[in-house]
Amino acid sequence: MAGASGGTVVRNLGDGSGKRDGALRLNGVTVPAAGTYTLTVHYAQLAGPRAHQMVITVAGTAAITVAVDAVDGCCASRAVRVSLRSGANTITFDNPAGPAPAVDRVVLGP
Repeated sequence: MAGASGGTVVRNLGDGSGKRDGALRLNGVTVPAAGTYTLTVHYAQLAGPRAHQMVITVAGTAAITVAVDAVDGCCASRAVRVSLRSGANTITFDNPAGPAPAVDRVVLGP
């Protein structure tokens, strides 16, 4: 996809209403200390029904519902604060209530 890092995005996330339902799970997201981190998701809106939200879940914590902009193409971004435990964490991106935007990349910072 034009504008995407590496030229591609992860598609088919969220409730596809009869199509393939999907989620993106990142395993082994490792941080040196437990605490709150900034997670920035770069995303794209593809042809078809517009995504209005993305649900981000860090294993062991409550899900965070994030509103996303209805931009054309790639890429917009949304930053959220997430609590991570020291060591490896699992982070999931989906939307059980409808489509989620395609994910271009994820950046984790302090």
